[in-house]
Amino acid sequence: MRRGEVLSAKAASGVVVFFLLLVILLPSLSGCGSMQAKTKADSEAGSEPPAISVEVVPARRGDLVVRVPVPGVVTAGAQVDLAFKAGGKIADVAVKPGDRVEKGQVLARLEQSDILAQVAQAEAAVEAATANLARAEKGPRPEEIDQLKAHVEAARAASDAALRNLERMKSLYEAGAIPKAQYEGAEVQAESARQQLVAAEKQLELALKGSPEEIVAAAKAQVKQAQAAASLARSQLQGSSITAPFAGEISSVNAEEGELVSPGMPILTLVDPSGLCVSAVASESLSKYLEQGKEVFIRTKTSSTSDGATAIKAVRSGGGSPEDLMAAGYLPAVLTEVSPSADPGTKGFLIKAAVGARHKSDSGSTVSGAVGDSNAPSELKPGVFAEILLPTEETRNAVIIPRKAVLSVDSFDEDAQNQARRWVAFVVKKADEGSGNTNEERWVAEERVVEPGVATADLIEVVSGIREGELVVVTGQHFLENGCRVVIAGDGRVGGAD
Repeated sequence: MRRGEVLSAKAASGVVVFFLLLVILLPSLSGCGSMQAKTKADSEAGSEPPAISVEVVPARRGDLVVRVPVPGVVTAGAQVDLAFKAGGKIADVAVKPGDRVEKGQVLARLEQSDILAQVAQAEAAVEAATANLARAEKGPRPEEIDQLKAHVEAARAASDAALRNLERMKSLYEAGAIPKAQYEGAEVQAESARQQLVAAEKQLELALKGSPEEIVAAAKAQVKQAQAAASLARSQLQGSSITAPFAGEISSVNAEEGELVSPGMPILTLVDPSGLCVSAVASESLSKYLEQGKEVFIRTKTSSTSDGATAIKAVRSGGGSPEDLMAAGYLPAVLTEVSPSADPGTKGFLIKAAVGARHKSDSGSTVSGAVGDSNAPSELKPGVFAEILLPTEETRNAVIIPRKAVLSVDSFDEDAQNQARRWVAFVVKKADEGSGNTNEERWVAEERVVEPGVATADLIEVVSGIREGELVVVTGQHFLENGCRVVIAGDGRVGGAD
């Protein structure tokens, strides 16, 4: 933030508070400035201006982190809608919403009798095609060769008999003893017998040479075709049941036993609760603070580990340790996804923070918020509204005071000839230091011009102007001027700077 704008809102509210208190207390109390105007008269009368009551805290050293809450929603690290790959009637749904399941567990089945028969038929066809290929690759067996030789001999005998019959029919036809049609019939029988002999001799010749390459190739093609049909049948069998692709929790069931479903129709929704994350859209002004791997904190809107006031206080202070934030209902997480560009519509950047990151505590120990730990809220479920606590500015080992202690003062700059704004705070010091008067402690206010640094809603870093341990006025500072006598209310210590 720019130095000139650190406390603009606080300064405005401080002015309002000042005037309201002034109206109420004016009858009985005057400011330090008005008292100084009467110092001489009061001294002559033997009295001194009354001291202004203030509350103080010591400036301390520490770390300050500005954390900006970014609203979002809890989503599962893995979420999948499960469906049957085949269509049919549902035979069984073995789970219900909320059930925990293991990877590979069968969740639902279709009726499978027809599909099982198709699988058996396809596997039998594969066996037959494989056997045929084996025969083709080995060639004919000896008994098959003998059988082919016998076919050749039978065909030769038939051909010889047909030729003898043709010679006899020819003689009778030439002698006019038979009609021409009977002679032509004998010719056809003789030619047919000759062709059968030639075919039988060719089969024997091929068998003696082994199976030709084209026969083996055709047998291999038949095997591949049968295997493809069997694979399709088995795929249909697998598609008739739904198994869990990973261990997780059933979030919804959208069908029941006996219902007819089509392929691809969502039946179940499975989520992985061990990979929960919070998805949110960060504004463009936060883009420079977005970095994958950055440690953040998350909290559900209905966290049961603390009330909302505790959580708000932890964020506003900016000095809370990881343990403090976890006690306020926050879980350590890490940014796992950061959109590289803004959404054209919202101008925001999509971010995701995974639950279960490990953070270093102020003491150096490791704190974890993994799901299942005692620190994890039961409300951390997919779909629940949540927020990501994004660290932006931070400072380490700095002088820190309450933000309300710093006031803005407008004054005229003689050199620049214009109005200039400066930031001031009041510290209290003993008025009688070094005087030897130890009868009572007398305190005066001392105005300090300060340079503000990193600021949260409640605390602010003081770069210069105040040292560690000095007592800073946090109540009554609006009535003070430099040198005013003050009295410290209570025991002089109103808590720390946190």
